[in-house]
Amino acid sequence: MRPASPPNRSPSSLAGFPGREALLAVVLYAFMVFHQRGLEPSVVALQFTYSRECFAAIVERWGAEAGRLPANLLIDLPFLAAYGLFGYRLATRTPLAGGLPPSLRSVFAGLLPVAAGVDALENFLEFSLAGNLASAAEGLFLAAGLVSALKWALIALFIAAAGVAFVRRR
Repeated sequence: MRPASPPNRSPSSLAGFPGREALLAVVLYAFMVFHQRGLEPSVVALQFTYSRECFAAIVERWGAEAGRLPANLLIDLPFLAAYGLFGYRLATRTPLAGGLPPSLRSVFAGLLPVAAGVDALENFLEFSLAGNLASAAEGLFLAAGLVSALKWALIALFIAAAGVAFVRRR
């Protein structure tokens, strides 16, 4: 009797998919959303402020709830590590990147890890600014907003590149 043949592993299969990293990122993200519930406006709104006035207005609207920001950053640090590792492994351990020109594959692999590093810088800036609203240099508020915009642009580029790679692999 012949053993059953292994399932067909075509290049479009999920072979090598970083499921643990994806699950960890999703769980940490859900925990962050749960932890941030009730903050109005959302933490994402804080990320898109470019001046002391706008930053302070959000922190002041949070009132005593602004005290949750340090704990939120402690959740965000493992989250950004998880999504950075997920992006790297998705780009390097699955056939997905094969849909991109060879010259762009290493760029694709680095997009989410770099976004995660930028996210860590953003967290540091926001935490520092929240604790020093009156004394922080005005330029730091602009820098924090620009760093956040860069993070989101890198994430968007990764998603776009993954979409292009997926379509080209089919």
